[in-house]
Amino acid sequence: MPGKRLQVAFLILFGLTLLMFVDALFSPRAVLLGQQGTDLSAQFVYWYEFGFGQLAQGNLALWNPHIFSGVPFFGGFQSALLYPPNWLYLVLPIAKAVNVSIALHVLLAGFFLYLWTYHRGLHPAACLLSSILYMFSGPFFLHIYAGHLPHLAAMAWAPLLFCAIDGLIRERSTLWYLVGVLALTMQILAGHPQYVFYTAIAAGLYSLLRLIEAPRRGSLLLGLGSMYLGAAALTAVQLLAGLQAAGESVRSSGTPYAFAAMFSFPPENFLTLLVPSLFGSIGNYWGRWYLWEMSLFISVTGLVLALYGTVCGRKEMRLFSLSMILILSIFALGAYTPLFGFLYGFVPGFNALRANAKFIFLVAMFAVMLSGVGLDDLLHNPRWRRRLALIVGIAGLLVGTVGLWIQFSAAFGSAGTWGQVMSAIAATQQSYLPPAQYEAQAFVNDAGLAAAKAVFFCSMTCLLLSVLLWRSHVSPRLVYLVPLIAVMEVFIFARSNRPTFDLETTRLPALQQFYQAHPGDYRVLLPPNPNSAMIMGTQDLWGFDPGVLKRYAEFMAFTQGENPDTA
Repeated sequence: MPGKRLQVAFLILFGLTLLMFVDALFSPRAVLLGQQGTDLSAQFVYWYEFGFGQLAQGNLALWNPHIFSGVPFFGGFQSALLYPPNWLYLVLPIAKAVNVSIALHVLLAGFFLYLWTYHRGLHPAACLLSSILYMFSGPFFLHIYAGHLPHLAAMAWAPLLFCAIDGLIRERSTLWYLVGVLALTMQILAGHPQYVFYTAIAAGLYSLLRLIEAPRRGSLLLGLGSMYLGAAALTAVQLLAGLQAAGESVRSSGTPYAFAAMFSFPPENFLTLLVPSLFGSIGNYWGRWYLWEMSLFISVTGLVLALYGTVCGRKEMRLFSLSMILILSIFALGAYTPLFGFLYGFVPGFNALRANAKFIFLVAMFAVMLSGVGLDDLLHNPRWRRRLALIVGIAGLLVGTVGLWIQFSAAFGSAGTWGQVMSAIAATQQSYLPPAQYEAQAFVNDAGLAAAKAVFFCSMTCLLLSVLLWRSHVSPRLVYLVPLIAVMEVFIFARSNRPTFDLETTRLPALQQFYQAHPGDYRVLLPPNPNSAMIMGTQDLWGFDPGVLKRYAEFMAFTQGENPDTA
């Protein structure tokens, strides 16, 4: 009974989502999911409070007079005023609306991934595993820490698009076309065009690979292309306003190569597949760039199953997943590969954006698909379990040996091999910690001990999996503990990286009183928190938003004695 199966899956995912966020959702205080000082407290709290506050009064805010001495608001995309789930902000207090929105998109991400695997024909347990791994994975879930509300919303709809592509190729029905249009429409309105751009690249590549084996390619290409045309028609009011605003922004004529190259995915961070905190936890990260963009963790068990699925899974279920992972990983590496220079110079869009690491969420999406394929084969085909147990057991011992080496080497501080690894990362000048910190004996030792502990945890997980897989030959039901371990891994990982902060920390009552006591048409400059002007009714000379108008940035550069051409 397909309908009942989907209902049960939704309830399980709903229960896990509720368990993850129950304290924030039902807190008597006005607390927000995320870390104080990141984009939620610096930008989106004020944006959504201003934009939806205006909408509640019947005014679609086209212009924001409160920052940068005036800047387009509706055309800024991230205002996301037309995104239906954001209408929560019309009926709920800002803190509750933020938390419900985050929980909703975590749930949607998992359920849409479930639909994709379900229509691939995977075992119900495999479908559930893939969906849970995605919703609590590093590339998706860590954006809660950073307060990236539009990012979460845009990523949540991507699995539904790929489900629609598979469905259209398989059945060629109008229903799948409409599902694809829905997914694209929601992703566009969610408010982060960079994710739309990267998802479109991935969808195009995936469609081309799928069309290799498909009959009547011409009609399929027309149908797939029409998905984007349909979504563009439905979102034209947002797209046209956004394109006009983008054409007048500081990025309208492109950005310098060094800027566009920032936040590429560092090659060493592929190790976060095994050890998510190898370079420190999210609050003590010493690797390159920011961990919420540079983590690929889908659980150790999920990785083992993905590798197994790549080798042993049925071809009709894998469907180019490995090819997509490899291609998208190259895109994610960005400036660390020669390809980026070509993309920057010749492919429109890449010279105006940074953070190619955002491709990594698509890598995770196809990786968890392979995890599901691996579990599906493991449940249906027991003959490989003991071989897999031996391989995983040996891998666990090797990983444990690496942990011992890290612990030993870290004791020598910056003179040891571990310290030299840390110094090499500092030398890239792509870390946000002071360089001197990497030379401190205590810091190197503490980082090494923390990394060794994380590596040992990975080793123990592998050894536990090895025992379960070996024993499942005698007690077949033990194999169902394998996905349970994976779920526990990602749930603990997600929960440990899910802080909250008080809404009151975003309020400045003393300044609010000052502005009320001194009304007038004047501008202020509040560098620590310029966007707060949006809820205090004043006007700031500056702001926190990438959409600042180019002519205004040039003017401000001129007033400060800087070259306007470099603004």
